[in-house]
Amino acid sequence: MIQLYLIIAILAFNCSFAQQSNDSTIYDHALKQYLHYLDSIGKNNSIIYIENNDMLTNIPENVQTLNQHSIQKLAKRESFELYKITPMRIANQEAYIAIIRFYVSKKRNLVYTNRGGAKAIYKYDCTKSKFYYKGLKFGGR
Repeated sequence: MIQLYLIIAILAFNCSFAQQSNDSTIYDHALKQYLHYLDSIGKNNSIIYIENNDMLTNIPENVQTLNQHSIQKLAKRESFELYKITPMRIANQEAYIAIIRFYVSKKRNLVYTNRGGAKAIYKYDCTKSKFYYKGLKFGGR
C-alpha cells in the first residue's frame, strides 16, 4: 500500500517540490546538493560535465550538459569526468536519485570508468504528502 502512495506522490512530486524550494524539480535539487558537496571538498572550481538529461530544468552556470556526439568530440581531445543522473528509484521506503561519476577516455571506442558517486535520498511523508531531503549517501571510489 505504501508503494502505491509513493508512486502517486512521485508523479505529482515535481509540482509540490518546486513550491518548497528554489529548485524547479527534485533532480535540480539533487544536483544542487551534490554540487554543494563538491564545493565543500574543493572540486567544484571548473566546468562540470553532465550527460544530457531532460529531467534537469535549472542548470547552474558551471554545469555543461553533453549529448552523445559532444561526449565523443570532447573525448577525442581529452579525457574528462562525466556525471550521469539517474531517474528516481524507490527502495526501503526511501526515494533516491543516483549521481554517478564516470571517467571518460577515448581509445578505439569511448571508455566509461565508473568512479563512484552518490545518492540523494528523500523520505516521503504520507500524512503531509511531501518529500523531505535526508542527505547524500556515497559509494564507489
